Amino acid sequence: MDAIYEMLNLIEKHGSITFPITKMFGLSVDVSIEKYINNDKVSVYSFEITDSHYRGDNRTMYYETDFKLTENTEKEIKTMIEYCCKFVAKCKINKLTGKFYWEEQSLSHHTKNMEDFAKLIELFVDLEHVETILNKCSVCYDYTNTKLKDCSHDLCLDCLSKLTKKDCEQCGGNDPMCCCDRCLGLETISTCPVCREYILGGLDD
Repeated sequence: MDAIYEMLNLIEKHGSITFPITKMFGLSVDVSIEKYINNDKVSVYSFEITDSHYRGDNRTMYYETDFKLTENTEKEIKTMIEYCCKFVAKCKINKLTGKFYWEEQSLSHHTKNMEDFAKLIELFVDLEHVETILNKCSVCYDYTNTKLKDCSHDLCLDCLSKLTKKDCEQCGGNDPMCCCDRCLGLETISTCPVCREYILGGLDD
C-alpha cells in the first residue's frame, strides 16, 4: 500500500510516473501514467504500455486508456493506480488486435468488430477473387490484424513475443556508420519466421 501512495505523490509532483517494468510477455515495454489538462480544463490521467525495443517515432501501443476523474481526490487517484497495477498483473495478449487486454474489461467497439470480421472471413476465405481485411498469422495461423513493419508478413503479437532472439550479424559492431541494432545498443534482435529479415520496426497495426 505504501508503494501506491508513493506513486500517487510522484504523479502529483512530476505529472507522470514510469513503472519499474522492463518486459511483459518477453516484450520490452515502457509502462507509465501521465497527467495532463484537456481542452475542458479537466485533469486526465493517461495509462500507457508501449514497446521500448523497436525503433521509430510511432511505437507499437500495447494498451492505452484515459481516466477522467470526477473529483480528482486522493481516493480516486489511488483507485486508478490500483486498477493500473491490477491490469499489469492480469492482462493477456489479444492475437487478433495485437493489444493487451484484461478479461474483466468490456470489449471495445474496435475489438468487437475485429472478432465479428474474423467470423465472417470464413465465408469468403476460399474465394480467389476476394481479399479480406484480416489474414492468418504466419506462425500459429490464427486471424490477426497485425503485420511486421519491415517485411509486411502477417504475425500476431503473441507469436512475436515468442520468437527467438539472434545476434545481429550485419556489421559485427565494427562499422561506425552502421545503424544496426548492435551498434544502437540493442544486443539481440529477432528475424521474420517467413523471410528471415531482421525485425527492426515491430508490428504495424
